[in-house]
Amino acid sequence: MAKPKQILTDNEKKLILAFYELGRTDKEIADIVGLPRKTFTDIIKYNDLTATIKKGIADSKVEASLYSQALAGNVTAQIFWLCNRVKDRWQNVNKVEHGLEKNDFNEIFDRIKGLLK
Repeated sequence: MAKPKQILTDNEKKLILAFYELGRTDKEIADIVGLPRKTFTDIIKYNDLTATIKKGIADSKVEASLYSQALAGNVTAQIFWLCNRVKDRWQNVNKVEHGLEKNDFNEIFDRIKGLLK
């Protein structure tokens, strides 16, 4: 059988990727879009989505595992989850404000360079 030459739109690709991220299988998605599974997987390959799908599935599995570990009491997983999901309260950032303008910095830098000559 010839390879299907159906080029998916960006929206179609996003929808298919969303189904995979929700944990749907090739067969389930093929049924949803009304295609035989083989035709559907050929279209996925033709549109170079295989690597993207594998990465998305792996990311989803890791996210689910992290969530499970956080619920099971793993403090590191809890902190990581909160730092990424509730950033406004759990942001892990050190901010240093020096109060200098760019011209002040250049002037100080030039003075230091002069001292080193």
